[in-house]
Amino acid sequence: ASLNSSDITHVITVSCTGFFAPGLDIELCGRLGLSPHVERVHIGFMGCYAAFNALKTAHAFCQANPGAVVLVVCVELCTLHFQVSDTMEKAVINSLFSDGAAAVILRSKSRSEAGGQLTYRTGLCALDDESRDHMTWEVGDIGFNMGLSRRVPEVISSMLPDYIDALLCKAGKDVSDVSFWAIHPGGRAVVEKAVEVLDLAPEDTFDSTEVLRQFGNMSSPTILFILSRFVQRNRSLVGAGKAGVGNGVAMAFGPGLTIEGCFIEQVA
Repeated sequence: ASLNSSDITHVITVSCTGFFAPGLDIELCGRLGLSPHVERVHIGFMGCYAAFNALKTAHAFCQANPGAVVLVVCVELCTLHFQVSDTMEKAVINSLFSDGAAAVILRSKSRSEAGGQLTYRTGLCALDDESRDHMTWEVGDIGFNMGLSRRVPEVISSMLPDYIDALLCKAGKDVSDVSFWAIHPGGRAVVEKAVEVLDLAPEDTFDSTEVLRQFGNMSSPTILFILSRFVQRNRSLVGAGKAGVGNGVAMAFGPGLTIEGCFIEQVA
């Protein structure tokens, strides 16, 4: 069913590429004509995985208030913080990151209303506190300075097997229940390492690498671009009377080093 601006009860904004006050949440409320009583939350400076923090917050709102209609908006303007430098680290950073924005609306539905659709089942975080200096984001004299270690793919891949086991256990599922993988393409090496350690087929990460090829790493909006492809594919299949895309695992990586992700379930 279509929604009007008056239906929105909560707004969650996500960004790590800048800050101003009044903030992005207030700017959106004004431009969209939302109620002055709408509940607002801003998630800042959590990096590429922050969309998952927004999704789990939206999920909590919907569980606490079945009438909630939650608008999640991720906006990143990475090019604001390009730094001119002759180091390989800065060359990689400047070539990898890009600008992007994505939005999604979450709300609760009865099982009969949600039949065939994809739903957020549960999420999980994993933090490796010993690698906190591998990815950094600091305010410098002429903008933000990002640090990115070449060890990031190695550390993330070492965390993945235990992370996936824990996420599936929390969801009450097994790896055999997973039909699709939405993996944040922090870079091609990260995706390739994930394929290796999780024993995936190359086609399992096609959507991830295709979004990276077309749009670059947009930080937090990137995973929503990937999930959108599965949502649209599922809608087409179900609309044609077919089974749909099934259940999936989505995840992203960022400072900490941190893995955030969720289990996406297709409602039977």
